[in-house]
Amino acid sequence: MRPNLWIDELAGLVPPATLFREQVDLLSFTRDTSPVPAGEPEVAVRPKDADGIAEVLRFAKRRAVPVYVRGAGSMYAGGAVPHKGGIVLDMTALSQIVDIDVQRGLVVVEPAVRFGALLKALKPLGYTIGIVPLTGAAGTVGGAVSAHALGTGSPKFQSMGDQIAGLEVVLADGTRVRTGSAASRQAGFFQRYCIGPDLTGLFLGADSTMGVITKIALWLHRLPEHVETLCLGFPDSPSGAAFLSAMQGAELTRNTWYGAIYEEGAIVGRVGAARPDIPRETLPSVCVALDLGGEAPDVARDRERLVALAKAHGGGRFDVFDEVFFRSMRRDHTLWYSFAGYFT
Repeated sequence: MRPNLWIDELAGLVPPATLFREQVDLLSFTRDTSPVPAGEPEVAVRPKDADGIAEVLRFAKRRAVPVYVRGAGSMYAGGAVPHKGGIVLDMTALSQIVDIDVQRGLVVVEPAVRFGALLKALKPLGYTIGIVPLTGAAGTVGGAVSAHALGTGSPKFQSMGDQIAGLEVVLADGTRVRTGSAASRQAGFFQRYCIGPDLTGLFLGADSTMGVITKIALWLHRLPEHVETLCLGFPDSPSGAAFLSAMQGAELTRNTWYGAIYEEGAIVGRVGAARPDIPRETLPSVCVALDLGGEAPDVARDRERLVALAKAHGGGRFDVFDEVFFRSMRRDHTLWYSFAGYFT
């Protein structure tokens, strides 16, 4: 345990209500949702803005104190666990949706905005975002960007990084930088790839080791006119994998927002619990579930082609899985996100 002298010094630099040093207050900062053993933070600070973050980072750099940046604490990989003591930088006070710019097709948010709140704010305007990570509605945008959205990719929108137009970041020395078009004075966020290196990519997946993200600009997408799920069953994994390759080769991902693959254990468990009358031996070994969204005629045409392609690879429709598992998800789109995995 470090001497408390540096904590007293830090306490003199930040508002008293934003610093936590008692063990009972630090308990919630010891771990995330992973099985990684808990850490032992020496102090936690909850800055209210980017200037407050810069103050903490300058202090930590000067005194060589480790800093752990924490959002919702919903990470599955232990990235927010303070194994070396030091400072937990609690980002939860930066939770504002800064701007929804429909003309530019962008939404700018602070890092602690949760995906559920963002989707709720965008829905009345007829918009959504392209990627929501495995933590679903509870996860924060900043956490997903810092971790490069560990969990969910999309056939239609690719990865979290592909959905980012630019960032505002506070570096270790307290310097504030903007990436993409917003790096130019008074330009604002409207383009990621400009003249010069792509600095946005420097901070994706870095888990705040390169700097603390304080604003994120995400591309907006129109809510699809029609949404449905399609479940396809296959006799074995090679058949399902061959179907997925053929699906991509046939360019049938333009209306496929998400996809997930379920193996025999999940299929038997879900169907067996809801429909015990269906003989187990008639169930497929693999299920490919697809989330389709777009204009109704386009989705119908893709569905027909997907079913035909599945039959060509030994599979076919598996509607009962949609009935017992996915149908209820369509009432809340974030539930699909939270159960979807990597597509291929």
